Amino acid sequence: MADESGFGVSVTTFHNGNDIDDTGATISGVRVALESVAHRLMTLRGFFRRWPDYGYDLRSRVGARVSSVGLARLRAEVEQEALKDSYVRNVESVEILRDSDSRWRVRIALELEDGQLIEGVLLVTTVSVSILEEINGRP
Repeated sequence: MADESGFGVSVTTFHNGNDIDDTGATISGVRVALESVAHRLMTLRGFFRRWPDYGYDLRSRVGARVSSVGLARLRAEVEQEALKDSYVRNVESVEILRDSDSRWRVRIALELEDGQLIEGVLLVTTVSVSILEEINGRP
């Protein structure tokens, strides 16, 4: 599979948006960047010995009582983690919507290193992170 985007080709681990895929399906383009950020937001910091600062396990925050100040802090921490990703130049916005005590939707708008703008909507539970929507080339 040729990739003209500069993001390369990768094997997805998000089957139909869910965080487990053992089919070996390949992805390319901005989807590689979105999945890369999603992985950062579901990985416990320190899980990888070689990269001790990699990860921010957003799943562990779902269900916690969060004040408006705490929610602002969560948004800032999600933004900081996304900015660590080599595909991301800037985080334009992070919105965290609590569907229920056990389900959050996270809408994140990113400017990628090549200047493309993308937006993704993640469903976060205490167990998993799923990609609900990917919006490429936002105006």
